[in-house]
Amino acid sequence: MDNCREHLIPIRKDTKTVGLIALIWVMMLAVVVLCLLLMSKLGAFSFILSVGAIAGGIYLTRQLNVEYEYIFTNGEMDVDLITNKAARKRLITFKCKDIDRIEKYQKGLHMYEKSDYAKKSFYCNAGDDDLYCISFKHRIGKVCLVMQFNETMREAIRPYIDKTVAGEILK
Repeated sequence: MDNCREHLIPIRKDTKTVGLIALIWVMMLAVVVLCLLLMSKLGAFSFILSVGAIAGGIYLTRQLNVEYEYIFTNGEMDVDLITNKAARKRLITFKCKDIDRIEKYQKGLHMYEKSDYAKKSFYCNAGDDDLYCISFKHRIGKVCLVMQFNETMREAIRPYIDKTVAGEILK
């Protein structure tokens, strides 16, 4: 029988993202106002440009609505990026047996900042609970990820991780 779990992490918008959204909308509004002012000179092109600016602003704003999904199936973990609840992109796939180190994430006091890796990524919200920093061997080299594992996900991956690596972290 397959062992399968999913965990969805909606990413909260920080001040940088909110500022970017505001900038997109201000620029969109500026283009629309400019097109209205120049309508006598540009004619129908100003209407087309206005509609394009509005469509572009909406598209760019929706691209900033992201969430991560962890999909665990029989010892293999997939991490997907979901954009605007419509588009899915596979970010990384790894086998849990390849995890060589796992520790509770604490900002400034963990392996994420203190070691060199081929890839380091943060696949969760920085201030959430149950954050873990994991490192493993991958075809691209040594990888370090910060992920959020709730109790269900910890229960699912526990049998697939070396007992000495998991230690007290996943008990």
